[in-house]
Amino acid sequence: MAKCSTCSTLVNKNNPGLQCSKCKKWIHGKCASLSAEQLNVLFLTKSVEWQCKTCVGKTKPTRLSCILPDNEEEETYEAEETGTDRDTKMMLQEIKNEVQTTIRRELKREIQTVIREELQRSLQFFSDKIDDYEKTQKETTEKNCFNGQTTA
Repeated sequence: MAKCSTCSTLVNKNNPGLQCSKCKKWIHGKCASLSAEQLNVLFLTKSVEWQCKTCVGKTKPTRLSCILPDNEEEETYEAEETGTDRDTKMMLQEIKNEVQTTIRRELKREIQTVIREELQRSLQFFSDKIDDYEKTQKETTEKNCFNGQTTA
């Protein structure tokens, strides 16, 4: 059995999960913030390939693998397949929106970090320049005072 790379417990029908199409690690749906319904939509949609947060955006993925919970009403899926396309599109849109929101939040955080670090470097640079200027000014003043006292 596969172990969840997030919580290290088994991925099975009681604790369903999916495999990252890039790094091949298994992750529980709950650990990946996916509902059972979202897992089912991902499983039923042949053209969807899922990647874990670590791998998102790195390279082109391969095929999705899933372990899903046992459903008591398996016939329901067959009866609802005509509505599945609409549901699938809605779920994919929700997933897309969640991914976009997460990416935006992470990019914003990274940009803020870079800006903060650059501002810190600039501040330190100018602080050092001011210190150098003050030191030079003090040395010049002391030199002028010393020269003024010895010549008088």
